[in-house]
Amino acid sequence: MSARKKALYTSAFLFWAQFTAVAALAATETAEVRHVLDGDTVILQNNQHVRLIGINAPELGKDGAPDQPLAARARDRLAQLVRGKRVTLVFERERQDHYGRLLAHVCLPDGRDVEEILLREGLAWAVAIPPNVGKLPALN
Repeated sequence: MSARKKALYTSAFLFWAQFTAVAALAATETAEVRHVLDGDTVILQNNQHVRLIGINAPELGKDGAPDQPLAARARDRLAQLVRGKRVTLVFERERQDHYGRLLAHVCLPDGRDVEEILLREGLAWAVAIPPNVGKLPALN
């Protein structure tokens, strides 16, 4: 195969990959946040749990174990951002995890991305869990 053909096929593949990643981010819905469990999980008015895609926040202590550093601060900041607000949930390819939680990016009414805010403030770190990696470049 000629170098020109290889370049053409590579370009076509990269375009397809980018297109499918963007298309996977197109599914959205709005919902009101009732409660915040921790720095990366919220509960909606309909009692559905939502795990934020693309980040991991420090864990709150369980069964007598202490909180990880900044866990309470991450939870409180997420609550300050979303509790009682109507947010947009942006889904990727996999919409639920094995615990039954929705997997979504969360956007505030003004369009700001909650994951980006928590990352910028040092209250979470980026994680990539395929197949939900469409926003990975923006979160790193």
